[in-house]
Amino acid sequence: MFGRALVSDDVADWVVDSFLWHFARDPSPLPLIQPTAAFFTATRGTDQDTARAVLDDILRHLHMETRQFKRELLPEIADEYAHSYQSMGVVAGTYSHDKDAPVIQYSTKVMRRPVGFINTMAHEVMHDRLVGLEDQLPGGTEAHELATDLHCIITGFGLFQLQDAADMG
Repeated sequence: MFGRALVSDDVADWVVDSFLWHFARDPSPLPLIQPTAAFFTATRGTDQDTARAVLDDILRHLHMETRQFKRELLPEIADEYAHSYQSMGVVAGTYSHDKDAPVIQYSTKVMRRPVGFINTMAHEVMHDRLVGLEDQLPGGTEAHELATDLHCIITGFGLFQLQDAADMG
């Protein structure tokens, strides 16, 4: 139809299967989340209160308001040492689970880029939403990281995924 395909048939099938898998589990339509005051209550800043407000907004949009996360700052590396010629990006956030609760670590440097920060936090929350389902996801555990990104798109955070990728080059 468009000449040369943008993705392989296998990738296209995986995307379709992932959408079908998601909506078989949760048929509720979700809005396209936008970087506007209608969707986000956080004000400017790089402090803990701002991070909490962004996380709370994301959880509200994902209907996960009761889920509690620990938030921790990632260790900061001076800008002159933070770049790498062996990597396509920097670590903006991490997800883990200690004995009490899920833990999201994030960089205050990313908070200087609100779209990137929302994207990072949505991605880390999506890890929590998909935890324990890795074997059930289309593509299995090998596709877990890509599935996390795709489920951010499926659940309404696609604009943030696209814009953050474009901003990062």
